[in-house]
Amino acid sequence: MTGHIRRNTHLLTKTEVKFDHPALFLTKGQVLSSLTKHDIDVARWLATHRSCSYDARHSSSEKKVMHCGVCGNCILRRVSMRWTGATDTTEYRARDLHATSFEKSFPAGVPHAVKANRDIARNSIRSMQRLADLATNPRAVRVEAEVAALTRGLNEPIKNVREKMEAFLQQHRKEWEPFVESCGPKSWVADFAGK
Repeated sequence: MTGHIRRNTHLLTKTEVKFDHPALFLTKGQVLSSLTKHDIDVARWLATHRSCSYDARHSSSEKKVMHCGVCGNCILRRVSMRWTGATDTTEYRARDLHATSFEKSFPAGVPHAVKANRDIARNSIRSMQRLADLATNPRAVRVEAEVAALTRGLNEPIKNVREKMEAFLQQHRKEWEPFVESCGPKSWVADFAGK
């Protein structure tokens, strides 16, 4: 994608543009860990940054907008916060990741759209699990396709990109597996992850 943007910008403006992606092969956990070294007041700056991708009309409780706690962005936030070791002060509608059923994770009561919430949670958890599973097969076709695309876009040798991708997948797995384990073997999270 950046290759196309770079070429089109050059065609339109006759100016060479270079995109730099310093965190491209880093997990959110790694990025947050780095940020906590510069500003340890994680609660303060996280309070001003919304991660939730779920419609705010459906991720509120008692007229208070909250993070849903189960969309891909919320799950990623929760995994990352656990990895950094920082206390997650985010208010999630689905709070209890240790609950034995998805419905029990909502302390304020089961939402009207629980089926949609469950579908979103299942997709979020399965996506994170699939990405972790790729760490055991970094030469899978889907990984190789991404490596090839990134090689072209970044204009780097395929060997370098492949090494960075493998390191990224290993890091994701190192963050994901302890997160699922921390939820407990009988949790809805472990169930959705296929554990």
